[in-house]
Amino acid sequence: IAMRLLILVVCAAGLAGAWKEVSTDVEVDTPRGRVRGKHVSFGNDTKDFYYGEADVFLGIPYVLPPERFKRPVPTCQYTADGSTFVAQAYGAACYQAGASCGDNAVMSEDCLTLNVMTPDVSSVYKYPVMVYIHGGALMYGCASEYPYNGAITNLVNRGVVVVTIQYRLSTLGFFTTYTEDFPSNIGMLDQVEALKWVKDQISHFGGDPYRITIFGQSAGGASVSAHTYSPLSQDLFQQAIMESGVALTTFEGSLGEDNLSRKRSQELCKVSANDFNSGKWDKLKDCVYNMDAKDLVKLDTVNIIGWKISPGDDFMPDIPNHLAPFRNNIPVLIGSMRDEWAYYDMQLMDLGLTKIDNYTRELFEFEYEVLAGFLAERKADMLQILEDVYAGVNVPDDDHSLWMRAGCAALTSAGFTSFIQRDYSDYLANGNRRMWLYEMTYPKAIGRIYDLPGFPEAVFHTAEVAYLWKRLKQFKEAEDSGYVNQDDYDLSDWFGTTWTNFAKYGQPYLNDEWPTLPASGPEIYMEITGPKPVVNRGGYMTRDNIVWNQVLVALHGDFFPSQFNSSWVSKEDFDRIKASYSSEPAMCEVNDPTGAPIIRTSTMRSTLSSLIPSSTSDYISSTLSLFSTTSSSSFLLGWHSIVFLLLTLVC
Repeated sequence: IAMRLLILVVCAAGLAGAWKEVSTDVEVDTPRGRVRGKHVSFGNDTKDFYYGEADVFLGIPYVLPPERFKRPVPTCQYTADGSTFVAQAYGAACYQAGASCGDNAVMSEDCLTLNVMTPDVSSVYKYPVMVYIHGGALMYGCASEYPYNGAITNLVNRGVVVVTIQYRLSTLGFFTTYTEDFPSNIGMLDQVEALKWVKDQISHFGGDPYRITIFGQSAGGASVSAHTYSPLSQDLFQQAIMESGVALTTFEGSLGEDNLSRKRSQELCKVSANDFNSGKWDKLKDCVYNMDAKDLVKLDTVNIIGWKISPGDDFMPDIPNHLAPFRNNIPVLIGSMRDEWAYYDMQLMDLGLTKIDNYTRELFEFEYEVLAGFLAERKADMLQILEDVYAGVNVPDDDHSLWMRAGCAALTSAGFTSFIQRDYSDYLANGNRRMWLYEMTYPKAIGRIYDLPGFPEAVFHTAEVAYLWKRLKQFKEAEDSGYVNQDDYDLSDWFGTTWTNFAKYGQPYLNDEWPTLPASGPEIYMEITGPKPVVNRGGYMTRDNIVWNQVLVALHGDFFPSQFNSSWVSKEDFDRIKASYSSEPAMCEVNDPTGAPIIRTSTMRSTLSSLIPSSTSDYISSTLSLFSTTSSSSFLLGWHSIVFLLLTLVC
């Protein structure tokens, strides 16, 4: 390793005192070329908001510049002429609507980069690795939202290597015709290649390739969960943290609108549903390959749920509950915020798109129809159950605060906690006993963008992010409004300590004060009430579990459409997919100084054409239809009685 000194001093006014950033160049030789990053030091005064030091490498490409709607292709060297790759600035964000990454964010289709923050790139000792997958409903987000200053202070400083990755989003990452013309899950395949890069290259940056924890929040948590099911990636890491999201949260057919790809083909390219379903895609190809990238993603400004992970390809050959028996039993940390859906209410009110007076029984029913439409076959009966459970019996239609809270509770359970319960239940059924569950109930969480009328204590989706990543913007805004106190700084420290403990030792606490999930009986979980969380032995969101995973399923059948009733892939097929993908070396395509391509090795890009039954094509070419059953009114009335009996026992 060679170092060339370049000193940069930045002074800033900190919340707990001023801090300064001093940078010097640091270089490392790797099989893919020399990389120049920077050694960053904030000093060692723990009274400062930022402190600690790390070697930082930003914007490293883990694949070749991607072709639109094509699978990612690994690269063997970072520069065509073998010169040093300068990794001192974040790469461009992947194309997306909105301003999640800042009003002036540079966006590009050539966005598949990652960032490495390591205690010491030259260390003989190899540190545990934490790979972060950002959230954003698979349509927003970028690595620069999780900057190295907070990562150094709250994570790297505690003895881990942190990697943040970017992947294609929205139409460019998840649009599909379920064929090789437009393959499914391109954004997830980007993530797989990023994880392969970490496995192959992180040892050159001070990381241990045999101690990798993947973690993510929201769609990032859903991505982490999806990787635990996937034959392509489940062996690329040893531990997982899922924050407020699991695979079902963002899975086709489980929540919100189905077949968004077909809808976008109509909206963007005027392709009829018949042409889309029958494979007449000449017009579609001509349209999307010649459209500006910003126009391909622009409709996401009115997409509240986001894009979906699709079943039926080499990444996700079946639906999660069918793949569950094939998961590796690994240490898992999983949990949620108490009032996840309040985040979306805050956004709508902050943007002036709604107000408290709009929250009525009618809006509750509308939200259900739009977001939980997978249960539409029993709409009237299920709505009655949900209204009685979450709002109460004989509630006035104009009790606005009550209906806002009821809608928040129902949609939090529909889209988050009920799916989390399914995810860890699958693991428990496999015999996984190394699982830790949490719920954050700290009522004064910073980062809230709007104070909901009558609901000031809402613990909203993303509430933990500002603490874990020690985000300056949220802390500064809270300080300016007099909202922050010492508990907030201590809670940030708790998150950093707990998450890195899990990465280093395979458990969040170094003692038995945080029990694992029991194999049966009420769940035991850590309730994050503040910087001194408490163990709760009373069961995790028991009401939601009864309503969504027992009563409504008994009435309706499973949440997935009827096409998913039989499994597509056997264990033998699953293992064959895994072996076919991992047994071949990665394709490394580089250029010599003249620009001529050099193919160093080849790869086999596996598909499931020979593994998945032909009946799958029925799903690919048709709209997802809802599971259809019949039931009598007396049966439904009986279930109404049962649900209230069960809730009486647990509430």
